[in-house]
Amino acid sequence: MTAAFRVVIVSPPGYRHSAAFHEVAESLHHAIRSLGYPSSVGYNRFAAGATHIVLGSNLVGPDAVSLIPAGSVIYNLEQIDAQSRWWHAGLQTLVSTHETWDYSRRNIETFASLGVTFPVHHVPIGYVPELTRIPAAPTEDIDVLFYGSTNERRARVLDTLRTRGLNVVQLFGVYGRERDAHIARAKVVMSLHLYPAKILETVRVSYLLANHKAVVAECEPDTSIDPGIEAAVRLAPYEKIVEATMALLERPAERAQLADAGYRWITGQPLAASLAPHLERLARAAESAGSAARPTRLKLGGFQAPVPDWLCVDEANPAADVRVRADSGLPLNETRDTLRFGRVALEAESFDEIDAGDWPARTADFEGFMRDCARLLRFGGVLRVRVPHDLSADAWARPGTRRVFSERSFNGFADAHIALSWGDCALELKDLRYELSEFGATLKAQGADADNLVRTPRTVDRIVATLERRGYRALPGV
Repeated sequence: MTAAFRVVIVSPPGYRHSAAFHEVAESLHHAIRSLGYPSSVGYNRFAAGATHIVLGSNLVGPDAVSLIPAGSVIYNLEQIDAQSRWWHAGLQTLVSTHETWDYSRRNIETFASLGVTFPVHHVPIGYVPELTRIPAAPTEDIDVLFYGSTNERRARVLDTLRTRGLNVVQLFGVYGRERDAHIARAKVVMSLHLYPAKILETVRVSYLLANHKAVVAECEPDTSIDPGIEAAVRLAPYEKIVEATMALLERPAERAQLADAGYRWITGQPLAASLAPHLERLARAAESAGSAARPTRLKLGGFQAPVPDWLCVDEANPAADVRVRADSGLPLNETRDTLRFGRVALEAESFDEIDAGDWPARTADFEGFMRDCARLLRFGGVLRVRVPHDLSADAWARPGTRRVFSERSFNGFADAHIALSWGDCALELKDLRYELSEFGATLKAQGADADNLVRTPRTVDRIVATLERRGYRALPGV
């Protein structure tokens, strides 16, 4: 079986700024999946059988270190030095007992100087196509956008730009779609050090470059930068960053060229290429330990014999790995013993695919069933159903049928986080097809359109729907 990975964002109670790690978490997730490994992503939750990549480890206090599972990878995204507020006992313990990844070679040198002997690997921030997603705004009415907390040195630059008559917008605690809408409207996005740091903020800058934005970044002669990024970002020392920004704003063509150069640079840094050797090494270790010997696909009914590599569930079928009554709910967060796979934990975010067949027509609690499927699926996983249409000939033909469906039955789960209080997940309808009866096929051949077919009794036998499990884009705290 293929080793599975889970990206975990550490988010202390009431601390909304963990959302700043969201783009890196998504990048890792998509890159891992592109390399053929199962992946999931979420806040604070760890999954049995997965190798965890932990973001926000600087937020883990000494009393919470034991909550990070053995074998986890600590991916540090903060700038580290001996005086940094992040270099506390919790992070010191984690990097001294777990494999660590870091986006900056200078941080790796710093860790060594601070006495860290456990492996620290360079894994630079890279590109995945899924993060090029901010549509261009009709009008760029923000001259300079800055997002992050404010201190005196940052405020001095922003206030100076305002005195030059510029529309300067500063955001703090704004993430996700609201922040992206501001990015789309900005002519220039600025990156300023909170303190006189020596590492360029690549974590912040990379997302902007992936979305074709012109970036001005503070950079001193001894600042650590990635090779080639000087052509992708307008770099300037602190005392000259105002003039560098003004010059870029006055030259729209140059600004467009810089945005294009930035996009070309970041797309030349594929994250999957950086991750591949590390994931392969971790996967071999996990597989040798037997931690990944479990199915990642779940089939509910509709089989005569066990399906290879699928966990097969049914009511009274002797070929089933697990027997469950359709009217009793799915065994979420339960552990079952099976002959083919040994002990299997049906934990949240354990499966890439669920083939539910006509199980929704037989379950006692349809909304609860869909919620449990969403919980069982990993981010990006798919649920497929094949259920009787409400005007079909066999809509109520089977004794176990509890409900039938129309073409609108699966639209209501796309905003389930809010409408149904599902928390951090929803099921978005991706595809809807109709299986026509012989009568329906005849009408279609005679020119009947799809709308008329679904309204005509006995024309559609079954609805085949594909839904994708997606996360809560508004993010915690927003």
